[in-house]
Amino acid sequence: MDKNRHIQYYLEFHANSLSDKETETVKNYVQKIIDVGVTEFPPPSIEFPGQNDQQSLTLNLLKWNYYEQKNSKC
Repeated sequence: MDKNRHIQYYLEFHANSLSDKETETVKNYVQKIIDVGVTEFPPPSIEFPGQNDQQSLTLNLLKWNYYEQKNSKC
């Protein structure tokens, strides 16, 4: 995802598909995306078991803000 940021990614992990370590890695990656904020590229959609509501909401708001910004430039 970092190498092809212009691609819109959608990742959904189902229950029991990630180990605790993998869940923590995905959680940290999502937080990194949130910390960077809106960029010139679309933020990925990532859902995983154990994701807290705040992180999920914030990532969705980033996507909404990205597309709102993009549409206002047209």
